[in-house]
Order: sequence, then C-alpha cells, then structure tokens
Amino acid sequence: MKVLLLTDGIYPFVIGGMQKHSFNLAKWLTLSEVKVTLVHCVSQPAEIPTAEEVNKALFNGSAELEAVYGFKFPEKGIFPGHYIRNSHKYSALIYERLKTELNNFDLIYAQGYTGWVALENKHRINTPIYVNFHGLNMFQPSFGIKASSESLMLRESVKKNIKKADVNISLGGKLTKIIEKRNVQSPVLISYNGVDQNWLIKSSEIEETTSAIKFVFIGRYDKIKGLHELNMAINQLAENQAFEMHFIGAIPDANKVKLASVTYHGEIKGESEIQSILDNCDVLICPSYSEGMPTVVLEAMARGLAIIATDVGAVSEQVGESNGWLIEAGSIADLKTAMLEAIADKKMIQKKIKSIEIQEFFLVV
Repeated sequence: MKVLLLTDGIYPFVIGGMQKHSFNLAKWLTLSEVKVTLVHCVSQPAEIPTAEEVNKALFNGSAELEAVYGFKFPEKGIFPGHYIRNSHKYSALIYERLKTELNNFDLIYAQGYTGWVALENKHRINTPIYVNFHGLNMFQPSFGIKASSESLMLRESVKKNIKKADVNISLGGKLTKIIEKRNVQSPVLISYNGVDQNWLIKSSEIEETTSAIKFVFIGRYDKIKGLHELNMAINQLAENQAFEMHFIGAIPDANKVKLASVTYHGEIKGESEIQSILDNCDVLICPSYSEGMPTVVLEAMARGLAIIATDVGAVSEQVGESNGWLIEAGSIADLKTAMLEAIADKKMIQKKIKSIEIQEFFLVV
C-alpha cells in the first residue's frame, strides 16, 4: 500500500501535538510495511531538514520512508486571517509539487489544511483523501474576543475542507459530533491518537507517594491552554497547601509564578528528559479550553500519572474518575477543587496504575 502523508510539520523539527501524531503515523505505517511518502514543513527562518535527518529522527537506521518532501511554511503576515491564507498557500505548494503523482497513491492522508488545494481539484484526483483536523479548536470554546474572532474566521474554511473530504478522521469523544453537525456527507472514521511502546512503564514500577504531591504541565504558553487559570489556582492554593508544580515548555518570564515550589524546566525536545521529569511527578494538569486527544495526556498516563484535564475534545476517552478528574474548561474553582482532592488523595496509586491500564489501549504498535 502506498500512502501520501501531508503534514504541517513533524516532530522533533516542529513541536506540537499534531506534529507528534504525524511522527507516529509516519513511523508506524512504515514499520507496518506501508510505503509512506512524507510531506512536511518548517517555519521561517528554520532550515528544511534533509530526508536523511528525517529518517534518522523516525527510525535511527531501522527503516526508511519511501520519499520525503520538505517545504518552508509561508511567512507570517501582519493582517488578520494570515494563517488561513498561508495554509492555503502551503497546500498549493504541495499540490503543485505533487499533482502529477497524486493518482499513484492508494490513499492521501491530510493533516489539517494540508490537502486544501488537492480537495479543490478533487475532480482530477482518483485517490481518496482522508482529512484529520484533530482538535477542531475553531468549533470549541475560545479565550477572549481575539481568539473568538479567529475561530469564526477559521470555521468556514474548515467546513469547505471536511465537506469535500472522502473520509474525515475523528479522534473520538465530542469531536465526532462536531464533524457530523457540519452536515458532512462523507464517512467519519474514529481513529484514536496513540504513543510509542517506549513510553509505557509497568504498573509494578509505581510507588506510593510519600512526599508532597507533584503536579506537572506540558505545553506552550497560549491562553487557550488555560495557563492563566492554572497560575491563579497555584497562587491561591500555595497559601496553605504543600505541593510542587513543574512546567515543561517555553513559558515567558512575565507569565511565570514566582514561588519556590514552582519549577520551570523550559522547552525540552528529548523524550528521555521529559520521561525523567514525569517519572518524578504524580499528576499531569491539562486545563485547556480546547483539545483533540492530547498526546501529552497519553504520554503522562503511560508513565503512570493521574490526570486533571478539562472535558473538551476527546479527553473523556482518556480521563475519568478511575484515573483522574475531568473539569469544566475555564473554571478556576473546578481546577482548585481537583488539585485539592489530588493533594488529599491517600489512594493516588490506584489512579496512577489505572492510567497505565487505560493507556495500553492507545499504544501505536
């Protein structure tokens, strides 16, 4: 089988949940003897990785992609709507480069907007095009007037893509209904996110927590990630509760909590380094306003962490009472309550073990 995988970047050259998903897809399809041609991009002014560099990151010599095409994503503009325009330009670059080859594949898998121009030329393409918009954030709750306006701008363009797709991929949960409500006539295929086997530890490796509970957040600074609410909860709880808080990701100094119990590790790309920090923590906090099926949650579950997360996207497929707390997006009160319950939980080990048991279902093997 020959698959053309269109991505908006691939880990570790571009950081993000969709990029990690693309990494896993490219890797495990290839290891399953599917011939994968990968299309990816980097932001300006980064250099495009060579095919050799991409293959090394994916397989370290154990396998190789059928072909690799690298692009630079169009430069960011200053006027509203630049992301939509640039996404269309990027999809046009892909189409122009590969239009004579598109009918040579058995399937085209397009992440986000990457298949936009191909879908506009669907009458010339016999190969089925599968589209995955992951979190469909534009149809989920937004933070502030600017974000809400951006979501409104994105919705129409997303509708155009998902209505023309031969198959739409849903990560499950509330995301399937979001697609179906757009009057999409094509099939909706539920395909969960997953993580590599090397993330999973054994339940027997989990030990009782004997010191202060350690929370961890992984992600970029973005209001939609709920960092404002998390910072507020930390400051309020720190007055009379003993706990540690760890952050992995590029957080600006102006948005950091100034407490001795809070540690900022910065952006980390190495999996072993992230795993080491997770192994020293008890609970991952994912307080986002919108999500798909967050890779960071799956990775934390695989390392035996309990989870506090907002009930958005497909998060409810991963998190429940047995392994954590599902809370309302944007609610500082809910977040504080969940953190307090975690701090007081004398049976935390049961939730941590359950995370591992649930996560075994989401392994990409």
